Amino acid sequence: MRTTEHGEERAKERAGIKRASISRMAKRAWEEGIAFWQTSGSLREWMEDKSTHAACVRIHGEFAYIFGAKTVQLITILNVPKEFKRQ
Repeated sequence: MRTTEHGEERAKERAGIKRASISRMAKRAWEEGIAFWQTSGSLREWMEDKSTHAACVRIHGEFAYIFGAKTVQLITILNVPKEFKRQ
């Protein structure tokens, strides 16, 4: 999976993903992650807020992966707010 330079930097900084693993983790997030249409309530609102007409959001693990809508390219990674994480 393709990633932007910014996406690679954020994956390393926020998720501690090594550069060699970023593409694999991005692909896993895209294929196995939770899309906004699979959610409801405040989590869905948070995901829609992070998504734009140019981006798709997938939650995988404790992170939200932001992908380009047309290119399916990893743009950045965000931490999921603690109120949405499983205890």
